[in-house]
Order: sequence, then C-alpha cells, then structure tokens
Amino acid sequence: MQLPLEMNKLFQTSRIISGAMLFGVLVYAIIVEVMRRQFDPFQGFAAPRTAQLPDIFYGLALMALVAIRVLRKALLKSSPGDDKKILVRKMVVAHIVTYCLCEIPAILGLVLFLMGGHYREFYVLLLFTLLLMVLYFPKIDHWEAWLRKSMSSGQGLRS
Repeated sequence: MQLPLEMNKLFQTSRIISGAMLFGVLVYAIIVEVMRRQFDPFQGFAAPRTAQLPDIFYGLALMALVAIRVLRKALLKSSPGDDKKILVRKMVVAHIVTYCLCEIPAILGLVLFLMGGHYREFYVLLLFTLLLMVLYFPKIDHWEAWLRKSMSSGQGLRS
C-alpha cells in the first residue's frame, strides 16, 4: 500500500518537522559548549542547590519515555468510522506529540547545566533524546503498515 499524494505530503512534512526539532536539540549542545568555554569553568547559576537534581531529572527523562508510549497508544487508537485521511492525520499528530516528548530529556539536561554546570549529565540526557528521536523518526513503511492494520481491523497501533 502506498500513501496517496496528499497523505505523502503530510508524511514528508512530518519528516521536515522532525529534522528541524533534531537540529534544535543539537543547538543545545552548541549553547553548552559556548558557555563552558566562555565561563571556564562554568559552575552554573544556582550550583549549591543542584546536588539532587541529576537523579530527579534522570527519573523525569524516563517518565517522558513512559509518556511517549502511553500517549502514542491513545492518540493512534482508531475508531471504526475512521478513513485513511483521518488515520494519517492521527499519525501526524501522534508523531509531533511524540517528538515534543522526545525533546524533554535534552531540555532537562540544558536546565541542569545552566543551574549547576553539570555538562556530563547534559550530554547523557542529550544522548537519550537523540536515541528517542532516531527510534521515533517517521518511516514510511511503519506508517503504511499501521495504516493497513488500522484499516483492516479498526484497531490503533499496539506498541
């Protein structure tokens, strides 16, 4: 099954949005490196109060992964009356929401760096974000398979 032209355009738009968001996350690394070099050594703006934050932020990053799984399942649930157009739009919305949630660990890492100068923790959280973004990058064969499955069974994505 190949996506019709209009739906293929939505897929391509999703890929462009994904690329832009991925680029935005990489800009965080540039910000961190510029600040580290300009304010060597960068201790953060609230360093004394950040001792427990890395553990809390790692937990929040894992919660973002759980939220991705739960929300994708809810957003991709199809109804019996859904046609191809509605299903593809659900896929686009689910993808954009997923990518926003994928960005949370990198944002947390940036906050952690700015507050306490924790650049290693920033890179761990950035790597986690990049891993999530690679895993959830839109792939045409996944979209077609989900669409085919949803059209035949009336069920959404099960993952």
